[in-house]
Amino acid sequence: MEEKQWYIIYTGNPKKVPAVRTAFENVSIPHELWVPSQEVTTTLKGKQVLKMRALFPGYVLAKFAYPGTKIDDELLELKAGYLLHGASESTHPRAVTQEEFEIIDALTHEKIENATNTPKIAIGSFVEITNGPFINSRGIVVGQKKEDVIVELAFFGRTVSATVPIRNVFVPAPDKALEEMVDDPNLEEKNG
Repeated sequence: MEEKQWYIIYTGNPKKVPAVRTAFENVSIPHELWVPSQEVTTTLKGKQVLKMRALFPGYVLAKFAYPGTKIDDELLELKAGYLLHGASESTHPRAVTQEEFEIIDALTHEKIENATNTPKIAIGSFVEITNGPFINSRGIVVGQKKEDVIVELAFFGRTVSATVPIRNVFVPAPDKALEEMVDDPNLEEKNG
């Protein structure tokens, strides 16, 4: 039998963790589930509040010996999520390396003091989307609503606006942002 390793399951929703647990129980696989979280202290209505925040919302780590595709099938059957695979042609999910596990574990032991609930990204900032349907897309922030930013993206020669959770964008280094803008063929169309 294969040794137990940590694997990543994408659920898309933290409320699906019980369905993931049920999937493992249905196929009788001994397992351990973990939603990496960290303590965050925020100020809410003038009072210090301590709460747990998931490091990777929508993801669960599961430690088990991979038995083949029966767990994949059960996760899909219950609409609980799916195991993340490495290369697209791989039939075996990619295990979390020891180094990756140690980094995640260290992050869960960090306490964040006075975290702001919503970071601010300046309108006009060049950003890259890190999660969701627009992953790896780059665009310009044109607005912000609560915990979302509105990003203008170029798709198929057209400009579209997408509302993206602010936690799913980052501002790349200025050099990279400038290179991307200079190399953008749609930029000439808009200005020319």
